[in-house]
Amino acid sequence: MASALATTVESSTFRRLSIVATGTGVTKTKITTASATSMATLAFNSTDGQNSKLSVSTSDDDHTLLVCIKYPEAKSYSLFSWMGFGKTGPESELHIALPEDLKDFYMEANIGSLDWNAVNVTSSFKAKINLGTVATDSSICCKNADIRVNVGSIHLKDLSALNDVSLEADVGKLSGLIRSYKSLTAETGVGDMRFTLHPSTEASNTRLTCGTGSIAATVFGFSGRLNSHSGLGRVKIYGVDSDRPFDAYGPQKFQGWVSKRMTDSGEFEASTGLGKVKLTFQ
Repeated sequence: MASALATTVESSTFRRLSIVATGTGVTKTKITTASATSMATLAFNSTDGQNSKLSVSTSDDDHTLLVCIKYPEAKSYSLFSWMGFGKTGPESELHIALPEDLKDFYMEANIGSLDWNAVNVTSSFKAKINLGTVATDSSICCKNADIRVNVGSIHLKDLSALNDVSLEADVGKLSGLIRSYKSLTAETGVGDMRFTLHPSTEASNTRLTCGTGSIAATVFGFSGRLNSHSGLGRVKIYGVDSDRPFDAYGPQKFQGWVSKRMTDSGEFEASTGLGKVKLTFQ
């Protein structure tokens, strides 16, 4: 039996939003901006009301709005179910509209998606989904970001992080625009990554790693040491200190500098076991 729930929460009562979905069900989450109101609105729709339990609470201690969705445990559901083959379990849509910036955001789900097109998150942005996608369709300027999917994809329209960014997919694709960071780690076991990067003008550390997959990045404003490697594939690098781009086929390594100041302390590494690496420094 399908079910629907709508509620409102005064935005002054929380600065943190935490969404946790447990059990085996599909949670499609959408976060948007509420206009001309001080109330956050929450709408929840499920295909199976008896097996999709929602609870909403606020904590005065740490000013957190906690949204919990509980599905039954069902070991028979799998990646193939999520891809459309066989039973998927209960499916739910969660839509939260926020009128004000958050300090922290956290989401954890077994199967589903996060579509962010909302206000800013000023401190910490974290999301972990076992099977699914994370996509930001609006700009976010935070201190730290940590986003992980086991199988799926991560796309960031415009993320600025003052400190650290960590992105990980066991199987999947990573992409987007990332600015201002001091440290970026992006890893895939199997899957490609494609980025536009504006690291901090101070010493920055960037590490892009694929087990099997290709890496493409356009990098603005970086200066420092560069290491790039493909176990089996082409490595092509533009903008290093030479008249021509570095262009070779794996197993090949490039070790050198971006800029002529040998004292620069920035570090940039891009490596894949099987696939192409294309880097453009501007």
